[in-house]
Amino acid sequence: MRTKIVFVVGLLGLLVLSCAPRAEVPVAAQPPVAVAQATTVAELPAVVASPTVAPIATAALIAPAASATESVAAATVTAPPAATSASIHFKLLPAETVASFSLTEVLYGALKTVTGTTSDVQGGLTVDFSNPGNAGLDPIEIAAGSFVTDSGRRDGAIRRFILDAGNYPLIRFVPESIGGLPDKVKAGDQLMLTVSGDLTIVDVTRSEAFSVAVLVVSEQLLQGEAKVTVLRSNYGLRIPSLPFLADVADEVALTIRFVAAPE
Repeated sequence: MRTKIVFVVGLLGLLVLSCAPRAEVPVAAQPPVAVAQATTVAELPAVVASPTVAPIATAALIAPAASATESVAAATVTAPPAATSASIHFKLLPAETVASFSLTEVLYGALKTVTGTTSDVQGGLTVDFSNPGNAGLDPIEIAAGSFVTDSGRRDGAIRRFILDAGNYPLIRFVPESIGGLPDKVKAGDQLMLTVSGDLTIVDVTRSEAFSVAVLVVSEQLLQGEAKVTVLRSNYGLRIPSLPFLADVADEVALTIRFVAAPE
């Protein structure tokens, strides 16, 4: 009898369970799908480590595709720069540069050539060996009170009375144009140029043209000589009146012998 009651109760339980509504389990929470996803993720390292795929190919496959902007930027960085000519700025070397003047006079009845020299010269030039047309010259400055001749008395007269170096300490030439430049320049070339510009002596400025010879020793060394003849009277340069001095020439030759090297 007890066995029949138990059987009936169990049967009633099964009927209740079969009639109850079933709760739907979300797909994402179903264990089989989760297991499948875990299996897929777990299999990725095996694909990367596969001996049949080269590491660089695998990296290329998993790397994100570059955007159009990134591609352009990369091309800009890696593209070779456009070929440009390089200019070199040279400075005059004071130890190897000399500015001088020379003129004639009659001293104690004898014709004499007077020469004064100084190494107190500042200046520079820019050279473009592949495109000489880009050449340029810095202003040239000479210390007016630094000229030395063969007479200390003459030096004092030049410094104090003729050039008035106390008030006008510099003789200055400002280049404006260079004529005679070739198409190309290389080591060993000798150039014959004409450099025109404004020359200032004391308080007078006039346009002058220097004849300039340049030897290109190398791309690291230039040697040259610049010459011009000016009239002393054009610059108001008066010679003190002395009983033993006569016939001082009006023409004065100015010369700059220079050596220049890159800064």
